This record gives sequence, structure tokens and C-alpha cells, in this order.
Amino acid sequence: MECKFDFLYLCSGIRVVLSPLDTEGSVSARVGGVVSLNCSAEGGGVSEQSEELEWHRDGQLLKLDPHNHFSPSRLCVQNVTTDDHQVTFTCHLKRNPTVAASAEIKVHCESSSMQGRIPPDLSGSEYINVQESQDASLCCSVWAYPQVAVTWLRDDQPLYLVGQRRYTLYQDSREARLTITGAQRVLHQGRYSCVTRSWEFGERSKTFHLLVEDKKMAFPLWPMVAAGVVVTLTAALAVVARWDKVSKCWK
Repeated sequence: MECKFDFLYLCSGIRVVLSPLDTEGSVSARVGGVVSLNCSAEGGGVSEQSEELEWHRDGQLLKLDPHNHFSPSRLCVQNVTTDDHQVTFTCHLKRNPTVAASAEIKVHCESSSMQGRIPPDLSGSEYINVQESQDASLCCSVWAYPQVAVTWLRDDQPLYLVGQRRYTLYQDSREARLTITGAQRVLHQGRYSCVTRSWEFGERSKTFHLLVEDKKMAFPLWPMVAAGVVVTLTAALAVVARWDKVSKCWK
């Protein structure tokens, strides 16, 4: 892979260089492919091999082989998936995290007819069981490029939300989530569908079968504690009474 552009951050004459990147400071990859990034410390009169580096994935520290902590350090992401799309990898000096370089991963489909497009991974069905008055959360992955419109159905009919305070919808670029607060069997049990529609990918959906069960009674703890206390006191009194009889015999 040819390096087209090096994305640099400068600080006190020392810089961290991340390569190979494109002119936008990102790396393109295909689903199932491999992303390889090189990070090195340069300038400022430092020895590359003396500078310890750290890698982060969307802010989370990555654990690498101890021999791979020093400049130049290499990161390899194998079997790239759509979950890696728009993930940011950052490399920085361990002794000075402000000296850093970052790269965003852009994932594309393998098919030439879908070049630059990623359909939503939405299919199948899921069974969800909750007890009466518990919250139910139905989640589906709707990440796609270009983005898709999302709608929710109940028993194949558009979900009616007006005045329904128990339903809460949340959606971002990756996930659509329907939360039912305090689910009731009569009101909420049924079949729900998360449906995406777009010109590029058509219609795709995932079905949720929500079963609301009777609320299970918790095991009564306090009655058991009280019973244990009674048994203990009874046994203690019996011991005292028997000792009293024995002591009288010796008098």
C-alpha cells in the first residue's frame, strides 16, 4: 500500500507520523480486508527507538506486544467489518499524549456494484421475554452508507406513539432502539419490527417477538429470618431448662 500522505501533529520539535493515509487523513478498507498502520516519532533530535508509543481505538487503550510499543510501532486490523467503519485509531507518545496522530477507517463493500456503499445488517428475528412491569429494550443495527430511514411496526402496522408515554425511541447512525417502560401483557405483548427503507438497499427488517410473563414473587426473606430467630430462641430456652433440672439434681 503506497503512502499518499502523512498526517502530522507537531509539538516541541517532535512529531508523530502515521502512515499510510490518504489526503483526508483516513484509511480505506474493504469488508474482510486488512488495515495496516505504521506510527513513528520523528524530529526533535530524538532516537526513534527510544520513544515509547501507545495506540487507542476510539479513545480505548489497545494492548500490543511489548516489543511493539517503541517507535516505529505497527498496528494491524484483520478481517475488517462494518463495525470498524468511522472508527478512529490514535497513536501518541506515552510521555506526552498531546503529541499524537489519528486516522479514521472507511469501510467499503467488496462488490463493485456496491462500491462505496454499505447496506444495513438487518434480518432475522429475536425473542425477548420480560416480566410484568419490567422494561423491554428492542435494538437493531441500522448502520449503512448512505444512511437509511427507520420505522417501527407492531403486528405489521405502524407503531402508534402519540400519547404513548411508555414507548421511547432512540436512534443514531449505528443503532435504532425502542424501549417499553413497565411493559404490560395486555398493552405491549406482540410482534415488533424494525424496518429500514432506502433507494439503494430497498426494504430490510428485523422482527422482535415480545413475551410479557407474570411477575415472579420474590422469595420471602423476612419470614424466614423470623422463623430462624424463633427456632434459635426455642432451642436456647430448652437448653436452659434442661441445665436447670441438671443443676437441681446436684444440689
